[in-house]
Amino acid sequence: MKKVLLFAELLGIVVGLVCCSESESPCETGLIEAYVIGFDQCLAGLETNTGKGFLLATAAGDTVMTYNLPDSILSFPTELFVNWWQSPFFPDSALSEYRIAVKYRPALQHERVSAACPGYVIFSPVTARAEQVVLECLERAE
Repeated sequence: MKKVLLFAELLGIVVGLVCCSESESPCETGLIEAYVIGFDQCLAGLETNTGKGFLLATAAGDTVMTYNLPDSILSFPTELFVNWWQSPFFPDSALSEYRIAVKYRPALQHERVSAACPGYVIFSPVTARAEQVVLECLERAE
């Protein structure tokens, strides 16, 4: 019985490798245009994008928050975060500067981020209402 299970498992792996190696990558279809328009004020002091929340405005009309925007795709000047306690949005001059193409899904409960925020932050309801998402595919749009 163990030999049959082992054979079935190995067969599944081989079939998976053969089938999946020729299929499209997940980023080849289903990308939508989005702009990085702001950030989670409570995590604005982090040095890298990893773990820092970013607000995305999508072409579908959604405003979502993601915490897995990689440093390798976009970097942001520190000036965008100078007044982090007053507003979660980038200045008007930068709202259309950070264009990306994304594919995302709703964050699962264990993937959600909840950060304590200092009391002096003028908290925006936009960041509280924004659905948390996990980016599955991401490309910089030129």
